[in-house]
Amino acid sequence: MLHALDHFTIRSGDLDRTQAFYGSLLGLHAGPRPPFAVPGRWLYAQGRPLVHVLDASGSAPAGRIDHVALRARGRAALEERLRRSGVPHRLRALPDGSALQLFVEDPDGALLELVFHARVDR
Repeated sequence: MLHALDHFTIRSGDLDRTQAFYGSLLGLHAGPRPPFAVPGRWLYAQGRPLVHVLDASGSAPAGRIDHVALRARGRAALEERLRRSGVPHRLRALPDGSALQLFVEDPDGALLELVFHARVDR
């Protein structure tokens, strides 16, 4: 079911400063990002968006990891297990329709995003 780290998302008090840090020190570069309602940046490594940065102004404190995203397969079976176990979750499509995101919290409240790219998982 899980097969790779997709990305992690952090909250930033200054998008330009955060982008400069990850760019100049770690070699990431800004790239395309779907039109989400919340301002942010996607920072790429080797052609993939590895770090997602969200504007933290007026929300959760900056400098925090917002969530960790894992690539997954078998969405229908997973959703059925979550339903049977009574675990709340929410499913949404990326604004550009390229993937589905299933959000679920672990028992300690850590937010996980499971990303389903395969057509059979849509």
